[in-house]
Amino acid sequence: MPERRPILLIDGKNVFMQMWHAFHSTTTEGKSAGGIVGFLTALSKYTERMQPSQIYVAWENGQSAFRKKILPEYKFNRKSHPADIVKDRTDQLISLINVLKHTPICQVYIAGCEGDDIIAYLCNKFSDANKIIISADKDYYQLLDENTKIFAPVRKYYVDEDTVKSKYGILSQNFVLFKSLCGDGSDNIAGIRGLGEKRLKKLFPDVSNTVIGLGDVYKICQDNLDKNSFYKKIFENFESVQKYWKIIQLKNTILTNEQTQYVDTIIEQHHKKLDHQELIRAMMNEGLSFNHERLFVTMNDLCTL
Repeated sequence: MPERRPILLIDGKNVFMQMWHAFHSTTTEGKSAGGIVGFLTALSKYTERMQPSQIYVAWENGQSAFRKKILPEYKFNRKSHPADIVKDRTDQLISLINVLKHTPICQVYIAGCEGDDIIAYLCNKFSDANKIIISADKDYYQLLDENTKIFAPVRKYYVDEDTVKSKYGILSQNFVLFKSLCGDGSDNIAGIRGLGEKRLKKLFPDVSNTVIGLGDVYKICQDNLDKNSFYKKIFENFESVQKYWKIIQLKNTILTNEQTQYVDTIIEQHHKKLDHQELIRAMMNEGLSFNHERLFVTMNDLCTL
């Protein structure tokens, strides 16, 4: 039996930002277009290489109000950029989204929602399908299973459950625990001060072969308060650990019923259609002068898969 063609779930902002930093193309008017050209070029390569049955691009549309309510300092440490850089990046994102509207790709964006929440919901919705998440964000490790793997767009390698276990010595399903306890500087999640990967595995040796939940952590720490100071630290700061867990976990969707219905409607109403003339017109309007042929061929192939 031939292998089922995968569904590609692209973390739009994550991939765009990496291309925005890496590519230095310009439009016919001399404006920056590296993020657009890099994204479209990568998109063609993904389609050629992975032969997907469908492609979804999930866009982040503002920080999560749910997470900010739990932890006001969430992502508060992100650097601010000069206004001209922000404008350039925003203009390119808007242009890219407009161009993609004329391709067979389904774009999903929800106000006040992060892209990983949309992708997590899609992973659950298409649980039985082969899926490839395209992103460099390690938060997606928790979504890995026999039907789901990750492709890192810059380093160009696949990540699956075995990859995570080999590199970190823990089950991918325990990555939420790992980040809740050890912290995540990129999202301004403190974790337990002084607790790192090696010490975590000594405190909870079963992380390499058993899925460990918050209740398990609480009981283990409660039963071993006098054996290691870190058990006591975790126990005394368990309320904070719970907050971190709620922020990091993706398995249990934080989307509202209205938001999930909105995503379902977008998917139901989407048709894999390539409008060559409108795509050409959109690219000309944006002043994109790179070789379009590869994009047209791969997008046309996507329509027939």
